[in-house]
Amino acid sequence: IAHWLKIQKQSLSDWPALGRWTPGWFRQHHGHRRVKVDVAVTGASYYERLRRGEKLSREMSLAQLVDEIENEPGCNQYLAESDFLDESPELVADLRAPRYHPAGRGLTRRFWLGPGNTVSGFHQDSAGQLAPSCILYAQIHGRKRIVMASPDQSALLYPAQTVGVAAVSPVDLDDIDDERFPLFRQARLVETVVESGDLLFIPERYWHYVRALEPSISIS
Repeated sequence: IAHWLKIQKQSLSDWPALGRWTPGWFRQHHGHRRVKVDVAVTGASYYERLRRGEKLSREMSLAQLVDEIENEPGCNQYLAESDFLDESPELVADLRAPRYHPAGRGLTRRFWLGPGNTVSGFHQDSAGQLAPSCILYAQIHGRKRIVMASPDQSALLYPAQTVGVAAVSPVDLDDIDDERFPLFRQARLVETVVESGDLLFIPERYWHYVRALEPSISIS
């Protein structure tokens, strides 16, 4: 793994959430809570549909979401970048501040829960923000494939019009169109698979693509 991709295997061993948090556990203990879920499509198509103003989310109970994840093959709905933990101090107590987090710097937590095969296409989380930040990506349950590219590769990723504060790439990593994006295959990419207990460091402004390989729970 290149020097700019830092992954700490099994570095969350002291987190009570590890081994406790599963989709079924959330259904049992928090299933009554209402959540807004995203409808997942392939990464590039997701952002194209957002730009067209198509509605890509709906509200349901967390129990209903987990039922669909467990019982409906091809479930394409997931809880993404949610502030679910902000109103759940008992859940925050199951986490630990990563030792890599600078003392005195603000910490924002986002919660992810969904089925396998959900995809976030190549994007930069920090584009356009006044104070870009790094990401510590904690994998609590399941596995995800993550592909990254440094900011100096941006021209090869064909940056598209932004959605919110994220710069996005129209390239679909799972079905690359070489005619539309002939330079993409020159981009230097690094990929890894994060598993339960892993912590991944994503530097600020780095492009990243994420595919869930199985039902997963993550904190970023």
